[in-house]
Amino acid sequence: MRRAAIGLHLTIGLAVAACSATAGDRTQSSREPSDAELVAVQNDEDVFPPAFRGKWGVCGDPDGKGLVRITAKRMTGYESDAVLLKGAMEFEAAPGKQQAYTLTALVAESGEGEMGIVHYRISLSRGQLYVRNEDADRSQYWNYPMNRCSA
Repeated sequence: MRRAAIGLHLTIGLAVAACSATAGDRTQSSREPSDAELVAVQNDEDVFPPAFRGKWGVCGDPDGKGLVRITAKRMTGYESDAVLLKGAMEFEAAPGKQQAYTLTALVAESGEGEMGIVHYRISLSRGQLYVRNEDADRSQYWNYPMNRCSA
């Protein structure tokens, strides 16, 4: 279980490290999400908010290993897949006194042949996404932003 729980987190860490090396290949959006995009779905269905959805990480990576894709109910990375079971939105301060919209997500994650239930914190601030699982070092959370990639 331990290996599956860190699979997506390791993918994200590798994606961020490579992102600075391929800055010319990435396309990023600096648009802040509107409050309407971040409001919980009216039918009480647990989904990733629309502002969080998309392809994030190392844009232009030909093999896709540096990408994380978020849809309404899934977060997928290289050799890992997480299905959202429950989510709760909150606001918190990001570095530079910026506001971050943070989703605390309980997911069923599979990767490398193993499965488990994992808690993630997924934050959106100034058009960048930050992801960490419950086992990750909180002090490093804001050091690894992911950029939104174009289609």
